[in-house]
Amino acid sequence: TTASVLSREDADSHPKPSPAAVKRYEQLMAQRRNSPHFAHRNGIRRDLPVARHEATILETVLSHQVTVVSGETGCGKSTQVPQYILDSPIFGPGANMICTQPRRVSAISLAERIAWERCEQVGQTIGYQIKLDKKVTPGTTQLLMCTTGILIRRLLGDPMLTGVTHVVVDEVHERDRNTDFLLVILRDILPVRPHL
Repeated sequence: TTASVLSREDADSHPKPSPAAVKRYEQLMAQRRNSPHFAHRNGIRRDLPVARHEATILETVLSHQVTVVSGETGCGKSTQVPQYILDSPIFGPGANMICTQPRRVSAISLAERIAWERCEQVGQTIGYQIKLDKKVTPGTTQLLMCTTGILIRRLLGDPMLTGVTHVVVDEVHERDRNTDFLLVILRDILPVRPHL
């Protein structure tokens, strides 16, 4: 649970979302809970090995600007860590996350899987963008799954990632040129964006 995270003083220093964002967040959470599929899909999520570390992950994200999560293949890191942030009452209402994947197929399939787990369609809260294709709803999409190259191109026009609250760089262990380059850029942005 996130009860221990909610009591932290660090939460007070986190930027507060707008009342409209909070209202939209509460409506989405209620809509999910009222879905006939939610309990079953939530049970699948709870059975993943990463689930027992949810509170620790959120605590670390709340109190540190950079968090590294490592675990076995298939433990649920890619699908669950972004959702933990979205489900958090501290981060969720104002979240505007970008999650990078090294391959286009991964970006699409993970967006579809996360949307399925959240009982919604791709392009609502969860969207994706790859070369020549994207499914997002401006003002509604809070988690954008994209290729590393897409984020690098975005940085050319928006070097401070204005409005972005979290960047998740997935599969970083593969150490391709784009990922290494992205990490260098993010390292330089972090001191200027203390809440990123």
